[in-house]
Amino acid sequence: MSQSKTEKGHILFEGDILEDSPDKDSHSSMKALPNKGALWLERIIPYEYHSSVNRSTGDTIRNAMNEWERKTCLKFVPRTTERQFLRFRTDNGGCFTFVGKKNIEGQDVNLGPGCEHMQIAMHEIGHALGFYHEHSRKDRGEVIKILWHNIERGMASQFRPGNDNNRGVPYDVTSIMHYNPMSFSGHLFEKNTMVTLDPRLQPLIGRNRGITFRDAKLANIIYSCDLECPNKANLHCQNDGYRSPYEGNSKPCTCICPPNTKGKKCESVTGDYYGSITCGGDVLTEGIIQSPGYPGRNPNESCTWQIKAPIRKRIQVTFEDFSFRPRMNKPSNNYNGLCVYEHVEIRTSNMDEGDFYCGEDIPKGTQMESSSNTFLIIIRADTKGEGRGFKASILATPIKNDDDPTDHPTKEEEFPGLNLDLPPEMYKSGHLSSDSCEKADQQDSSTKEDDEGDYIYIGYEDRQDSPQDLKSKEDLREISDDKLLLFGGNPSFTESGERIVEGDIVVPKYADDHKELSHRKGTINLLALWSRSTVYYTLHY
Repeated sequence: MSQSKTEKGHILFEGDILEDSPDKDSHSSMKALPNKGALWLERIIPYEYHSSVNRSTGDTIRNAMNEWERKTCLKFVPRTTERQFLRFRTDNGGCFTFVGKKNIEGQDVNLGPGCEHMQIAMHEIGHALGFYHEHSRKDRGEVIKILWHNIERGMASQFRPGNDNNRGVPYDVTSIMHYNPMSFSGHLFEKNTMVTLDPRLQPLIGRNRGITFRDAKLANIIYSCDLECPNKANLHCQNDGYRSPYEGNSKPCTCICPPNTKGKKCESVTGDYYGSITCGGDVLTEGIIQSPGYPGRNPNESCTWQIKAPIRKRIQVTFEDFSFRPRMNKPSNNYNGLCVYEHVEIRTSNMDEGDFYCGEDIPKGTQMESSSNTFLIIIRADTKGEGRGFKASILATPIKNDDDPTDHPTKEEEFPGLNLDLPPEMYKSGHLSSDSCEKADQQDSSTKEDDEGDYIYIGYEDRQDSPQDLKSKEDLREISDDKLLLFGGNPSFTESGERIVEGDIVVPKYADDHKELSHRKGTINLLALWSRSTVYYTLHY
């Protein structure tokens, strides 16, 4: 596991979480919340400021504590003689602390240079209260996908999922505990490391401007903030609502309702948790699209356009205008020339990722064409609202049969594609030689059948373990840490080996050298992903 250290030698896990020991593998037992011994059971958190904290930063920290107090039953009080307390300081580089209450005298919450912001202070306080990162939840694969191939070398351990218990609170891409989508990217400001399965949510990921409803709900649950509510037995909040913290004086508690619900018990749903899409949306017809307010812009207005054409047609987008905040122009900065402030991501072939544009990057008249019937435009805006935005025309054009990725039958109805979240050591890094093909022939290629008909057999082998036989979808799900893969028909791997789409078998990175695998029917004995381990995929149909 790749780890970094603080100036005092503490291990940093997931970028800003202190670990007790370099020998401790937190991921093997990590939970979204620690055991009760790691909570501030009295609901009172003593704190003090280190001499390095100036008045302005102290005010920011106090405001962050006020936000947690306002939405929970927790109270932050200046330390007197308490042995266990939070010590805020700014004299070390980075933003970090331990998760939960530690049995030490003075628990540091460090907000080094660049970390003295309200959102960061709330985030680090969240760790001290017992929260791990939202994107480390074991169920993250239902909402986001990790792009392992974009992660900086040696930092993949920062994305290992944990075995968590989030008390039934749904995943929240806007959580104060969620990192932004480019965290630990090996190509910062050029490539994401996290994407939402629903592209409409991509502009929201990591946009944690405060403690969300779901953050507050989880805190109220783990700290039993409704324990003394006199009407607890009779107050049942609906639609994921929760009882308010008890305020004392035998005052009845009320229901705290999720966004876009109403009623005393949250009984009426008026919209989605994340709210209605105010810009962008699904585009199903030819015509003109433009950013909101064009030829002007509104600050912080991020949008997603999901353009779809009928099957066997591709989308052609012609830009009539494109104007956003320029690329960074600071020659001494490592990120000079990149879209640091905001960007427009355009996905034309791989619907998980595309290229970033900003400034006047796209000249008038530029045409872009999708490889299938889907085209995505995603604006991740900043607070300035510079430029005119964009205006473009949409046209659907026929796909020739030779290029049509939907020209071959699939069995997605029987085998829905699941999110593939594999670590980078399982990606192909060597050459698929004739020796490996001979090895494939030596593998068990007998047809195995179960009551469900078609299925996939997967064997996983490394230097210590023997291959595991997975004979059904249930077996696959049972051993999967974060959703491996399940598909039928003629699957296709992208270059990264992650996304499962319709089409022919293509060996990642070596398709041109091994075209004999294309259009192959029957049993595929082996697709070897060579490095520290080997993964065997045998598809029967």
